[in-house]
Amino acid sequence: MDATVTTAAPGTTALRVEKLGVRYGALVALDGMEWEVRPGELLGIIGPNGAGKSSCYDAVTAMVTRQGKVLLAEPATSPTYLLTSWRSWASNGRSSKTHSSTT
Repeated sequence: MDATVTTAAPGTTALRVEKLGVRYGALVALDGMEWEVRPGELLGIIGPNGAGKSSCYDAVTAMVTRQGKVLLAEPATSPTYLLTSWRSWASNGRSSKTHSSTT
């Protein structure tokens, strides 16, 4: 799993996702997703069941194997601290979640 977080240039975006991809075996959950959040903005991801909302969240927080990049700007706290905090928060009740394709 590539859990590398790259630091974005200061003053650009708080969080940027580039070419995000997630696969569960042959099932493609996300392919080439891109978005960004600037300081002070809130981002909501909506869609029907099975659209990839949870997969997007899990990929951004490095809970699943992903392709693409997740970039954090230089905040007052370090990106490593933020990622650790997100993982801790995300694993509270989400760590037991499993993804499988049943056909």
